[in-house]
Amino acid sequence: MKEIKMGDQIWSAENLDIDIMHDGKLIREISTDAEWHDAFKIKQPAFFQSNQGKIYNYHALSGFIGYDYDRWRIPTIKDWAKLVDFLGAEEIAGYKLKHNFGWSDRSYTWKKDVICLNCISWNVDYRSKAPCHVCKDSRKIVIEHNGNGSNEVGFNAVPGCIVGGKPRGNKPFVQKGTAQWWIGGGFTFDAWQPFDGYDNGDKIILHLSRLLEIFGYPGRSPSAIISQDTNLSFVDTSKENGAAIRLIKM
Repeated sequence: MKEIKMGDQIWSAENLDIDIMHDGKLIREISTDAEWHDAFKIKQPAFFQSNQGKIYNYHALSGFIGYDYDRWRIPTIKDWAKLVDFLGAEEIAGYKLKHNFGWSDRSYTWKKDVICLNCISWNVDYRSKAPCHVCKDSRKIVIEHNGNGSNEVGFNAVPGCIVGGKPRGNKPFVQKGTAQWWIGGGFTFDAWQPFDGYDNGDKIILHLSRLLEIFGYPGRSPSAIISQDTNLSFVDTSKENGAAIRLIKM
């Protein structure tokens, strides 16, 4: 498996691409939306082979998919938070992780103001003595892009995720222009503390989701998402959905 070192972490430089569980059983390959929902209903690990690679259902994630557990593991929300710190900020991390092709074929570009990573950590006293030569003390820089990324760290992120919901009978709905990865470690409120915006209201929603899961609702699990913007975001997504899997070295 190709590797990429970012800070003191070593990540896989490509999405997981295996069709076997840790116990040796094959993962079910599905080709229709109805099959996708059937696999979820009977709690069967499954994947869909999209043009960008394998998209796994939640049961492949939770059922011990067959990678080398002695050397690798599925990154937790804290692993992703550490990666964001290395890349500078959530609002620029997605741009750095995205491949420089495959996200958009637009000929035009648009501009976005993002936080200046050169002076983001400066305190007030230091700012008064040393002007930032990158942003000219505006605290913002402008990124001009067409939806593709810079891929400057070699993460090679490509689009690929499945939106669940009601079966449509045709191929699973692969959302274009969006990459999504399952996050390991389960969904607990405390795990989300590195990120702003999660409060007691979200804690109530989490407990309500777990309660509804007892009565047959799909429940939710954490994931990392990149769209055609420059951001890397973290959300709790329906377990009916599908996402890619990345690994981090032990």
